[in-house]
Amino acid sequence: MKRIACTLLICILMCGILAGCANSKSKNTVEILIKELTEADIPIVYHIVFTDDNDPNGAGEHDYIEKGNFADERLGEYSLTEPKSGSIEIFNNNNEAKKRAEYLNGFTESDELQYQIIKDNILVRLNNAFTEDQVSDYVKALNSDLCHSPTSKIHEYAYSYGKMFVVHAGQLQEEMTLDEAAEIMGFDPINLKYNYYAWYDDLSSNTVYAVVENGKVKTLGRYIKSDDEDSNTSDESTLDKPSSFDESSKISDSDTPTNGNDSRPTGNDNNTASATKPTENKPVTSKAESQKQEPQNPVSSPSIGTAGQSNALKAAKNYLRVMAFSYQGLIQQLEYEGYSHDEAVYGADNCGANWNEQALKSAQNYLSVMPFSYNGLIKQLEYDKYTTEQATYGANNCGANWNEQAVKKAKSYLDIMSFSRDSLIRQLEYDGFTHEQAVYGAEANGY
Repeated sequence: MKRIACTLLICILMCGILAGCANSKSKNTVEILIKELTEADIPIVYHIVFTDDNDPNGAGEHDYIEKGNFADERLGEYSLTEPKSGSIEIFNNNNEAKKRAEYLNGFTESDELQYQIIKDNILVRLNNAFTEDQVSDYVKALNSDLCHSPTSKIHEYAYSYGKMFVVHAGQLQEEMTLDEAAEIMGFDPINLKYNYYAWYDDLSSNTVYAVVENGKVKTLGRYIKSDDEDSNTSDESTLDKPSSFDESSKISDSDTPTNGNDSRPTGNDNNTASATKPTENKPVTSKAESQKQEPQNPVSSPSIGTAGQSNALKAAKNYLRVMAFSYQGLIQQLEYEGYSHDEAVYGADNCGANWNEQALKSAQNYLSVMPFSYNGLIKQLEYDKYTTEQATYGANNCGANWNEQAVKKAKSYLDIMSFSRDSLIRQLEYDGFTHEQAVYGAEANGY
């Protein structure tokens, strides 16, 4: 009888111990932890608890008791099947959680979730794209310590490129400083030339460009490829377009957007009066005729070059995505970036650009920010290293009304100094306007 009683007592004690163990295991769950994080003002907008059937690590048994992933709104768009802002794994005990963390640390190059926080039997892993302040929010909410972080190189790559590039591009605003914009994007922009700057994402070919005046961003252009586009699609959607853009400004692999924002004073609009002066109804050279005058680069796939040549070619295409260049101007820009002359020439030769069309876009860019005479515009394009034929093509096809350009030029002079009627007309003629255009400009401004 005593033996039976003793056996019953042992069974009761064992049941109590097992029940206690079961309670300790179930004390922490993914749902409970998500609730704690949201109550601590962590902006989790979605989460999923995995089962054996839908676990991304595969079906069957795992070291963890339960696992879930979540989406933090600060990292932008997310997948409903596997959000990757972070994951929560529940284990039997603290040692198992640590063992799992140590195992994952062996995948430093491929693991997207390298920030690790261990609390009791819980392993929380956070995306490499989180900033230090954002990770600190999680550490404080969990009342624990950060036990592992990605290298600075991995963090910078995750923060700055791919999906995060799109997220950060949407946070840029006009009137912020260039330094503020660079801090948001995660890396410094390329100074294309003058006051044009651009951020480019090699992973997606997405591009953001900015026109900067007096240290502040005055115009922003965001060219973002939509998720459902494949690599062969030429059209790209935009997150945002500055007011000076139209639908023809969209990027494609064979087209460059019209930026229309170069506000650089040129100092090259003052052409001599002896230059050949066009009439107001200057005949327009057709694209076909002009292209006969200037051979264009072949658009067929170039032969595989050296690593330096391949990178120069990629850089050339990147530049042409955000602004227009002449052939020589593009070579100079590539050399400025550190490419050898041969590499720069290879990039310009094989980028597939139509230099007549580049000249036309440059002409339109200039006219959108300052007035030019016909001859003055040609001189400016030649200054940018376009050939005379290419510059003439740009001026002939830009659609400018040269009388109206004379009006704008006259007004720009009168805004800063006084002119008599005759002196204003002489100044406009000096700038390359015909006598008739100069008179029209003066009379339209009150003379």
